[in-house]
Amino acid sequence: MTSNSSTRRVLVLLALLGLIALTGCIGQFGSGISQDELAQNNTYQWDQDATIEEWPSNVTVQIEIKQAGFFATDNYRAIYTGNETQFTLSERGFTRPHSIDIRAVKYQYPNGTIVGPQAVDVDQNARRTRVRLPEGPGRFAFTGDRRNKELHLPAFTGGNYTVTLPTDHSVGDLFLSDVSPRSYSTSTVDGHTVLRWEGVNGDQTILVRFYRDRDFFLFYGLAGVLSVAGAGVFVYYRRKIREIQAWRAAQGLNLDRDDDDDDNRPPPGMG
Repeated sequence: MTSNSSTRRVLVLLALLGLIALTGCIGQFGSGISQDELAQNNTYQWDQDATIEEWPSNVTVQIEIKQAGFFATDNYRAIYTGNETQFTLSERGFTRPHSIDIRAVKYQYPNGTIVGPQAVDVDQNARRTRVRLPEGPGRFAFTGDRRNKELHLPAFTGGNYTVTLPTDHSVGDLFLSDVSPRSYSTSTVDGHTVLRWEGVNGDQTILVRFYRDRDFFLFYGLAGVLSVAGAGVFVYYRRKIREIQAWRAAQGLNLDRDDDDDDNRPPPGMG
């Protein structure tokens, strides 16, 4: 009976391992990005007719953060400019890397012509998203999802990066924001805060946690109110304790005595 039970447990374990392996294989070779997603239409920060002479020469990757509102997913829009013909988009997970979803891909040729996903080969599995572009130079644009008030994107190529925040949003506060890599500069362009990195390595990650400007005043205003209220409560109870101590002393109820006095007191009836 014990032997049959052990055999069943071994078979169940093997079946479970087989299912996990099969799931991994499906994830390795299956694509999760449809052509409809790749063909979505988004507006990017580039001139529709700009030729190579008008392309930015000092920026490799331009990222614009978009606020989608309450009923849509916040996203970012990235534009790569250069000669690379292949990218791998992947980020670290708890146990292994996992792919990054992209959509609304576009490609701009040196003569200014912009085409959709028919010029770009996108292949995705569980661990990575691989993008193949035409022979450069060229410009490649795509859209990806992000968390609320945060951008977390592995640098998929080396070079100079810029990140443009939505209007009325900022970085720079110790408690409300975080930026990595640390060696960045900021400027304001048309009411937008723009972060810039020079010489980013392909193994680094662009991390930007930002805040709405009004949240800065709300956070520190609330912190100030709570601090004043806490100080008031402390002063009130401290005064009450002193009043009680004074009343006890006036009533002769102060029972605090030094240990030395207790040790020197004679036994009862011998004082």
